[in-house]
Amino acid sequence: MKKVQTNKYMALSLIGACALVMLPEIACASKFDIDAGIKAATDPLIKAVTDHWGKAVLLTGATGAIVGEGDARQRVVRAGITASAAGGVIMALIAMLS
Repeated sequence: MKKVQTNKYMALSLIGACALVMLPEIACASKFDIDAGIKAATDPLIKAVTDHWGKAVLLTGATGAIVGEGDARQRVVRAGITASAAGGVIMALIAMLS
């Protein structure tokens, strides 16, 4: 029984070694364009953020008002603070990704 497990691990290590040897060759042969890959990955995210950032700020401000404690004035102030913080984060995200 022990010999069967040893052969199993040996076969798995051989397959892994073959994959490591072949991987750079496949990458060189395919001429992968890293810039096009990054652009394809980030463009949908940038479009979604720029299209819906106002809704996210509004929801964050409303959540800050609902979850916060205190009277109405304190809740309004907290809603303004959370909405401005969310707007700043989203604007930084848009600037970073664009």
